[in-house]
Amino acid sequence: MDIEPEQIRLASEIGRELPRWMKLVGIDKPVVAMLGGYARKIEARADEAVDKIDARAKLERVASDGEALNLMARKMKQFADELGTTADDPLVKRTLGVWVDKEMWYQENREAIGEEAFALMVANQQEVHEPDPDFVLRFHDDAQKITNEQMRELYARVLAGELARPGSIAVSTLEVLKRLDAETARLFQVWRSMSMGNADGANYVLTLGLNPSDWERFGLRFFDFLKLEESGLVREFRAVINNNLEINKLFEAARARGQSLVQLEYLNEPYYIVQTKDESQGGKKLPLVLTTNAGSALAQVVPPVENVPYTVALQRYLESQGFERHS
Repeated sequence: MDIEPEQIRLASEIGRELPRWMKLVGIDKPVVAMLGGYARKIEARADEAVDKIDARAKLERVASDGEALNLMARKMKQFADELGTTADDPLVKRTLGVWVDKEMWYQENREAIGEEAFALMVANQQEVHEPDPDFVLRFHDDAQKITNEQMRELYARVLAGELARPGSIAVSTLEVLKRLDAETARLFQVWRSMSMGNADGANYVLTLGLNPSDWERFGLRFFDFLKLEESGLVREFRAVINNNLEINKLFEAARARGQSLVQLEYLNEPYYIVQTKDESQGGKKLPLVLTTNAGSALAQVVPPVENVPYTVALQRYLESQGFERHS
C-alpha cells in the first residue's frame, strides 16, 4: 500500500506533538553523557542529537523534512495491515492516536527516571558504570509503564544503584519491583525506617517482643505486614519464632577479635551495642523478621527516615535484654 496524502495529513497533525514526547534531546549534554549506555538504550537518537550545538532545532528540522511524519505514516500503514483495512479507517486513526499517547507516556517516564537517577548519582558523588545488559532490557521495559510519581522515584533510585554497582540489582528484584504499587512502596519505606543489618549482609527488623497488632504506633498495621509479605519484600511475620538475631554469637566473634562491641547498622549508620549483664548467660536470641533478597536489594537504594517511636522502643528493648547502645 502506498502512503497517501491523507495519511501524511493525519500524521502531520499528530506530529505537532512530536517535540513533547521526544524531549530527551532537551536534556543537557552532560546528563546524556553521564547516563552513557542506558541513555542510548532509551533513545537511540540521543547520541546524534547531543553532538549538535542546537539539538532541539536539529530535531525540528528532521521533523519538518518529513522523517517524523513518515514514521507516523508507516505506523498508520502497519495498523491498517494488521486490522485488515485501509489507512483512512477511523479505527486506524484512533489506533495511531493511542500509540502516540502511549509512546509519549513511556518516553516521559524514561526521561524523568534517567534525569532523577543522574541527579542522585551527582548528589552522592557516584561514578557511572556500564550496567548489566539483562538489567537494562528488563528495567527499560518495566520502568516506562509506571503510573505515579512515587514509583518513578523508586525506579530512579534502583537505576542509580545499578549504574553505581553493576549487578547489585538482580532481575528477580525487578520482578518484585514491577508488582509494587505506590501504597506498598510507602509501607516499605516505613519498614526501611526500622530495618537493621550486620556484617553478613542480612537485613531485618527486630520485633521487640511485640505482636503485629502492637505495631500501629510505628506506622504498620497487621494487614500492612501481610501486604509486605505478599509483595515479596519481607518474610512471614508468623515465622518470627524461627528467625532470631543470635546476638551472643556476634559478641563471641567480636571478643575473638579483641573487641567488646558489636557493630550493627541502623539508619545507614553504625549502631554499636555492648553487653551490660553477665556475659556467661548463653543463647540470647532477639526475634526478628527478615527482609527478602529483593527487599534487601531495595533497602540498599531506599534511604531510611528515622522512625522516632521505633528508635526509642528499640533502645528500651535492648536494655531490657541486657544490652545498650554505645555511642
